[in-house]
Amino acid sequence: MAEVQPHGQDRTAASIGCIAGLPAVGQVVVQEGARRDAAGTPRIGTAYAIQVLLCIVPTSALLTLGEVELAGQVFFALVGLLFMCLVVFGRQEALLCLLVSLAPFISLLRQSATHNIVVVLYGVALLYYYCRDSAAFRDVVFKRGWVRVLLLFIGSYYALSLLFTGEYSTNLRMFDMGFAVIAVLILGRKQDLLRAALLGLAVSTVMLGLALLAHFGGLSNERLGLFEAGGQRYGNPAQLGTALAFCCLSLTIDGGRWLGLEGKAYLRYLLLLVVLSLLALSTSRAAWLVWAGGMLVAILVGKRQRMVAVCWIIALIALGCMLLSSRYGEALEGGLNRTFDLDRPAAKITSGRSEQWLVAYYIITDSAENMLWGCGPGTGPSAFATYLGRVPGVEFGVWRPAALHSLYMQVAVEAGLVGLTLVLLWLGAALLAAVRYTRVTRNVLPLASLLGYGLIALTVSGNDTHSGIFLGVGLIGACGIEGA
Repeated sequence: MAEVQPHGQDRTAASIGCIAGLPAVGQVVVQEGARRDAAGTPRIGTAYAIQVLLCIVPTSALLTLGEVELAGQVFFALVGLLFMCLVVFGRQEALLCLLVSLAPFISLLRQSATHNIVVVLYGVALLYYYCRDSAAFRDVVFKRGWVRVLLLFIGSYYALSLLFTGEYSTNLRMFDMGFAVIAVLILGRKQDLLRAALLGLAVSTVMLGLALLAHFGGLSNERLGLFEAGGQRYGNPAQLGTALAFCCLSLTIDGGRWLGLEGKAYLRYLLLLVVLSLLALSTSRAAWLVWAGGMLVAILVGKRQRMVAVCWIIALIALGCMLLSSRYGEALEGGLNRTFDLDRPAAKITSGRSEQWLVAYYIITDSAENMLWGCGPGTGPSAFATYLGRVPGVEFGVWRPAALHSLYMQVAVEAGLVGLTLVLLWLGAALLAAVRYTRVTRNVLPLASLLGYGLIALTVSGNDTHSGIFLGVGLIGACGIEGA
């Protein structure tokens, strides 16, 4: 397989292999990072692993016990402490690695700090990176056409949303996705940095899934990722599910080399079995669709990976049968029925999403202005509430503004066919560029990730950090980022 070799590995190892404030330990880790294993892959510094585990182990323990608020306070206190230390000691690359690795926990516990904590953390980290290494930042943000267009769309859409609604929070989460894309692309310039971040992401996702498994089961906690504790409901199965789907794809496709696990088959297969089981229990149809799409890409263009992909599809079916006969079987069976029971009404199968599409169609076709330009960025939820009563047969709707459950639906309603055409043209062109990248390098994960983002946007907004990671890895292929 053709791969572009990374550059500056000594400096990279220094940045991800040092615990801020402990230069002596950092020097040892630099020496370790400079050495290579038998496969020729730079070793990930143990100190970076300590940073990740320091944040997720106590947090996972508290989540297992149901102490969600305390878990959030402890987690963000630890993240804040490491954040400040890494800034003080000039570890800008380690900081981005840490934020990408901790994305599942940050998304789940964001309410313990502030709902906008993702924008704050990633925004400050990227600003700090720019101050430390403006040349690398400009190379990713200003010299890559795909990124410039994406950021121009996000900035313009948010500014128009603010103008139309007067609410600063409207569509602010687009920056969650955009900042995550930039972070992944910056790390993608150096192979060992990206591997460290994505391996940390896999470990964090598994730890979070296992912690939430303690609350899985019963009527109130029938989906892994959505649970009740202390009389309040937390989480989102789609968020956890999409993170698990990305981990499944990165462990399966390209022999696990995007996580630095090539040549470590037993560890990779063990992780994959755990992740596949958790993915099944999430009963997230969006995540299942993303995983299926990625595996289809591996079968169609992966050549030597086709048999591996088929084997893991069979393994997932076998795991599903085993889980159905376990204590988790009732909840999993409910998720399967919600997805595949064709005798149920479409609205119930899709949890009301099909009815949202009906309302969206009614909004778009109500006038020529709506069809061409839409109702205005940020006004989709209020338009949905206004038009809901005019559409016969809609039962799942609520008589108040409701978020639209698809990026494509949102853009079509708010920006009309003009906005939707621009989004689809950009995504389609990026997919073609990723296909060319796959043909040259034989690396399949970027293409699978980009397709995964396109599938995510069918059922959810696609504006969260996990979606940004999918899109960021996908754009590594479209942009031809050096070091990928």
